[in-house]
Amino acid sequence: MCLNKHAFQVALSLLCAFAFLPAAAVGANPAETPTLSEALTRYLNTARKQIGGQSTISVTVAEALSGKELFSYRGGEPMTPASVVKIVTSAVALKSLGPDYRFPTEIFVDYLTHESAPKESGTSAKGFVGNLYVRGYGDPSLTSEELWRIVETLRLSGVRSLRNIVIDDTLFVDPPGPSGPRPYEAGSSATSLNHNCYEISVTPGNPGQDAIVSLGIGAYGALKDNVTTTAGPGKLIIGQQPPSSKFTPSFVGTATSPVREIVLPTESVIVKGSVRASQNRKTHYRTVSYPPLYLASALRDMLKQHGIKVHGKLMRGETPGDAKLLHLQESKSLAAILTDLNHYSNNFIAEQLLYALGEDSVGYRRRELGLARLRSYLEDNGFEALSFSLYDGSGLDKRNRLTTNQLTKALVDIYQDLAVSPVLISSLSRFAHSGTLKKRSLRDRRGRSPQGVAETNLADSVWGKTGTLTGVSSLAGYLRTQSGKDLAYAIIINSSAGKRASTSVEDEVVKTIILLPGI
Repeated sequence: MCLNKHAFQVALSLLCAFAFLPAAAVGANPAETPTLSEALTRYLNTARKQIGGQSTISVTVAEALSGKELFSYRGGEPMTPASVVKIVTSAVALKSLGPDYRFPTEIFVDYLTHESAPKESGTSAKGFVGNLYVRGYGDPSLTSEELWRIVETLRLSGVRSLRNIVIDDTLFVDPPGPSGPRPYEAGSSATSLNHNCYEISVTPGNPGQDAIVSLGIGAYGALKDNVTTTAGPGKLIIGQQPPSSKFTPSFVGTATSPVREIVLPTESVIVKGSVRASQNRKTHYRTVSYPPLYLASALRDMLKQHGIKVHGKLMRGETPGDAKLLHLQESKSLAAILTDLNHYSNNFIAEQLLYALGEDSVGYRRRELGLARLRSYLEDNGFEALSFSLYDGSGLDKRNRLTTNQLTKALVDIYQDLAVSPVLISSLSRFAHSGTLKKRSLRDRRGRSPQGVAETNLADSVWGKTGTLTGVSSLAGYLRTQSGKDLAYAIIINSSAGKRASTSVEDEVVKTIILLPGI
């Protein structure tokens, strides 16, 4: 095989880049450029031995425009995929809801008057409303800032006092609560705020002094803190009793009542230990035990700060049919929400999207229907139901099973749909640039880029969604070859080896594809 001067230089640079694996990414004869299949197969056979243990590696590469499969290494073998499941969730959400879809949050009142109101003890006639209802549709992007603007809108609408705050989260059928204290374990709810996590801020003092510990708005647990400031390294311990995952909501009233008072739980947020004096204020996040109460508590606090009196209680129930719609709050677009989902691998957003996809014939939203939509999407793309398993939309469940062939097919399908492909591509992370890939480099072990190829050029050529669980590492997305061809790729590694070993394999697979001439 004859090579021109440029091809020979590229082949030589490829040899230099993978000198530590001489048989992996290049052919035995240095005068020849290996095919993609030869280069990847040799490398993966070597890499599997290197990471050792009970390791399985699966890789699939296809042309994004035509869908033609270029390489498959155990591509049909079901694997635990971790967060690359979010690619399927994103694809179905984009095709079903559209990039411009916005989640509504509706604010209702029993009545609104600027002149008169029923005579009630302690109320002001002017601007009094009865109950204030908040009906949610699962907006995963509602934050304290947006809630603050809602309250300001109410004030400008003339609201000056109200009876009860009623949270209507009834559109979600049997949403799961938090599975643990960490943000990625947050529960789902039709009425969610701040990804269903509350803030714990710790500000150091001078050495020997107590640190200042405070809870963010809406947090309803009793704070018990004992944190000192030290000149040396600190160690902070944050806990909650009882744990958020063990909480069961309780109410005043019968189960058949349309509206019931939420009983404030007896919870304690425990913060103890020490912090270094030289560090800045740091905010920690923990899952809320009951999202409707968190939203109601935060709303009450903000109403009071705006001078709007709340005379009644925090309640949960259905919005009556004759209530007056006072304000409609719309979320940011699905396109923007997917950037948060995939850039930061946000499990909470993925699970909220499942409910949005699972709307039934009467308007209720069911998680199982959302999962059925994901499964149907894979079946519509030619995969038998028995060839995969999906138990969530985030990838946190280890029972999930997908193949790299299926992931690559989904990526090709989205790429070919011009109405949604720019949104999905831009939602993915990029090596050394953004998201979960920001701290990952395509340089070699000595921190060098391959000869003749700048680091920025390598990084600019790859878009990816990462996945991480104990024993699982994955990467899937798009890359552009030196000839300008766009490829879809998927890599899943199920291994007892450490995360660093697995991500190194992923990085080398990506570099091998990019640097190989003629693709």
